[in-house]
Amino acid sequence: MFKRMFRIRPETKELIKKIKEIQDGDEELRNEFIAEYTDFVLETLSKITKKEKDVLREADEFSIGLIAFDEAIRNYTTDSTQTFTSFAALVIKRRLVDFWRKETNSQNNNFDSEDITDTNETNASYSQYLLDQIKQERIEEIQNFSLLLGEFGIKFDNLAEEVPKHISAKRNAIEIAKIISEDDNLVYYLYEKKKLPIKELLHKVEVSKKTIERNRKYIVAVTLILVERYMHLKEYLNV
Repeated sequence: MFKRMFRIRPETKELIKKIKEIQDGDEELRNEFIAEYTDFVLETLSKITKKEKDVLREADEFSIGLIAFDEAIRNYTTDSTQTFTSFAALVIKRRLVDFWRKETNSQNNNFDSEDITDTNETNASYSQYLLDQIKQERIEEIQNFSLLLGEFGIKFDNLAEEVPKHISAKRNAIEIAKIISEDDNLVYYLYEKKKLPIKELLHKVEVSKKTIERNRKYIVAVTLILVERYMHLKEYLNV
């Protein structure tokens, strides 16, 4: 019943340490890290393109995948509840969509031949496949999120009305949600009682009880997004 609350975070302290050092400018470690995850990049590309990994090593998609992986390293938030690998896979998917779109447009602009038709159709097919996949992931996230919100007496359709109007209030609410999501005891309380652990929070944040209660629904929603690792919703809300 509560197994979602006690997930062991896949990101080890050592992995987070490496990413932080790379982000701080350690180029040697960066190259070693990319080499270590080359098979992950190929595996991700293979799932997307349906091509064998040996074929991909000689394809343009491999270079795109490595560049996207490097981008993921640079942009990953090390205190995020989203796993690094899921974040990296999402970046790779999006960069492939961009690549195939540019390829198709470039060929259409530079050539007037039926020879490029098959290539364009292939690129368009891959691009559409990824877009459909991302769209489906978003739909499933929203559906699951809506059901989960219902357990807390919150309607997804009304969530926009619960966003704090002031930037500082919104920022504080997000910080409170992060504090809850990173503490197993607070998360357990939230899922078990279906309410915020206000008493415990007052010892951890410099925010009044009244403020927490006023932004309760938004704090709960953001906490659920972080705990459940809804990557698309997390990105959309920029939390």
